Amino acid sequence: DHSKGEETLLEDEDSEDLEVFRPTDKWQTLKPGQAVPAGSHVRLNLQTGQREVKMGEEEGLKYGRDGNRYTEELKESLKKFKEGMDDPVDSKQDENAVRAQFRPIEELKKDMEALDMLVETDVQVMRRLLNQFNNTNGTTEEKITALLDLEYLVHQVDNAQNLVSMGGMQLVINVLNSTDIRLQESAAFVLGSAVSSNPSVQVEAIEGGALQKLLTLLATQRPITVKKKVLFAVASLLRHFPFAQSHFLKLGGVQVLSELFQTPGTEPLRVRIITVLYDMIIEKVNICL
Repeated sequence: DHSKGEETLLEDEDSEDLEVFRPTDKWQTLKPGQAVPAGSHVRLNLQTGQREVKMGEEEGLKYGRDGNRYTEELKESLKKFKEGMDDPVDSKQDENAVRAQFRPIEELKKDMEALDMLVETDVQVMRRLLNQFNNTNGTTEEKITALLDLEYLVHQVDNAQNLVSMGGMQLVINVLNSTDIRLQESAAFVLGSAVSSNPSVQVEAIEGGALQKLLTLLATQRPITVKKKVLFAVASLLRHFPFAQSHFLKLGGVQVLSELFQTPGTEPLRVRIITVLYDMIIEKVNICL
């Protein structure tokens, strides 16, 4: 019987030969670790929980014609694969090849330390921006860029306080007197962001004369874009700061906002104006209560 002959052959083969499974046209149980030739059919026996295999139709023809040669080729491939895994020389070569693709850890540490030295802190960036603004040879565009970069940084409480300690706050306040409306707008933007929810910086701005300069810009003819940023700065300066609100009233701030509200062409500002006055009234009522 041909199938029995095959079974006898399998029994005579050593343990290494069991890694190569030679299917027949009958379903047979596949043992763990056995290789299955391409084209074979594999299924899971739900009753036994084991995988079973038999040759496919095309594979059966091939196996019938040249089964021994195919098996020997598969066995040889598996043998080479195992030898490649166990070969210490090849493993060492592979390890060296991998090492060659990466830099030593000590070299990487040195590069990282150098990189840390090159990274600027916020304080260093702010100092550089202030120097850029003060550069007498700098263009207006460069000064505006420096102010806008400062505005981004002073949203953080610590950075706004550092701006004061550097003398940058007074510089920004003085720029409100600039003859260039673009610089006025940018300075008001920086001022409003710096004093927002930052009591110590609000005090410095009031003492530096910021409120009076802002009201002057609102009371005189300026583009709507400038007045939007100025209103933003005024609102930020007055919010939760009774001393600034008192100073605002003494400087005639309510009258300035009232006249601005009634000026033709200032419609986009009217909601902002009402909001500033409303917030002051609400804070006053809450204090009295």
